[in-house]
Amino acid sequence: MANHLPGGAADGDFIAAVVSVIDTAAKKVVATLQLPNGSSALRGICMSADGKNAYVTHVLGRYHMPTTQLERGWMNTNALSVIDVAKRALVNTVLLDDVDLGAANPWGVACSADGKWIAAGHAGTHEVSIIDRAALHEKLTKVAAGEKVSEVSRTAEDVPNDLSFLVGLRRRLQLAGNGPRGLAFVGSKVYAAEYFTDSLGVVDADPEVYHRPLSVALAPRCRRRRHAPARCSSATRRSASSTGRAVPVCHPDSRADGLNWDLLNDGMGNPKQTKSMLLSHRTPPVMASGVRDVAETAVRSESASSWFHRAPR
Repeated sequence: MANHLPGGAADGDFIAAVVSVIDTAAKKVVATLQLPNGSSALRGICMSADGKNAYVTHVLGRYHMPTTQLERGWMNTNALSVIDVAKRALVNTVLLDDVDLGAANPWGVACSADGKWIAAGHAGTHEVSIIDRAALHEKLTKVAAGEKVSEVSRTAEDVPNDLSFLVGLRRRLQLAGNGPRGLAFVGSKVYAAEYFTDSLGVVDADPEVYHRPLSVALAPRCRRRRHAPARCSSATRRSASSTGRAVPVCHPDSRADGLNWDLLNDGMGNPKQTKSMLLSHRTPPVMASGVRDVAETAVRSESASSWFHRAPR
């Protein structure tokens, strides 16, 4: 079971959400698997068809760094953690972002019945990542043995910081609808619940099949604009899609992410916990220390930041 948010105090040197292993016969937790420091917003979890591995989608927050690294994408990155079921241990965590293109709001995750592919939905960029499962595990095994597998990953500890780790192992398939959340495999086809367009998306994981996404309307179309990272230019999209401009990153379900952040609107060196946004427009002033008079001012200030100015109009 994926625990959505970190537990415990947020002012320590290590804070991260966990995965609980539950003995269904005994009805008790028999193991707790710690994810990397800064892991939060665990959304999806699935088991491989052979039962050997579990895969968890989540955000990996760089909360211990001041928020001056937006252009480099190091405020939040989007991740997939791999778990060895028999050993009840974390194998490693790989980043779903590319060097110059974010993969915002990882949500649902599914494995194909033949064991070939892992699919992860990106609710913020309206895509599905298709990962070659065997190739992923082969690369993780090599780096665990001390073999250099990329310019960044020379050891297993390097992998959660390697934006190039999935190069050659993953394809990003754009959906016709918006906001994929739940995913399911049927044969080689991936079905995605497209939350923001009230539709069912369909893509084929088979690389031999021409990519032509379908979207089946389940209700009258209504496009909600709350998840906005796809509006940013390619140069800033990784930052925008992985740093909270897609609101549910730092505020999952409009609430707190369980981490402390050192924001710049009131100076540096004073990290504070993320606040819930529920009814914040009715309880001014806003921001952690009340530096904005009303929520509308805060939104306009954020939208006017320099890196958002470069978004195409």
